Parts: sequence; structure tokens; C-alpha cells
Amino acid sequence: MEKIMQYKVNTSWKYERLGIIKSTVLDSIIEVATPPEFTGGIARIWTPEHLLIGAISSCFMTTFLAAAEKM
Repeated sequence: MEKIMQYKVNTSWKYERLGIIKSTVLDSIIEVATPPEFTGGIARIWTPEHLLIGAISSCFMTTFLAAAEKM
């Protein structure tokens, strides 16, 4: 039998090019915005690009750690 895993998040618009991402199972809220390189972008706020690269690099790190632990 397959194990089903779900990771639910909610993204909401606050104003202009700024929004928030949150989950009912996590305490922290992440502000996310259009990168400053684009019209209307906001500096010093997490962007979708940051989140994508962060997801890839953290997946690589945790996979490496799990493999190293088994050796």
C-alpha cells in the first residue's frame, strides 16, 4: 500500500507585489514578492526564484545527509 504524503500551503496576496505563504502545520510565515529586477519588485524579500533554488538545494542536502548516515 502506498503512503500518501501531503504538504498543504496557502499563498495570500497582501498588497502591490507582496504576498505571504503559510501552512497550518508550521509556525513561520514567509513573505514572498516579485524580485527587484522586475517592475514593481521588492528588494530584500524572498522571491519565487529564491524558494525554488532553496527547495532544490535543501533537497540535495537532506538526501546527502541521509545517504551519509547509512554508510
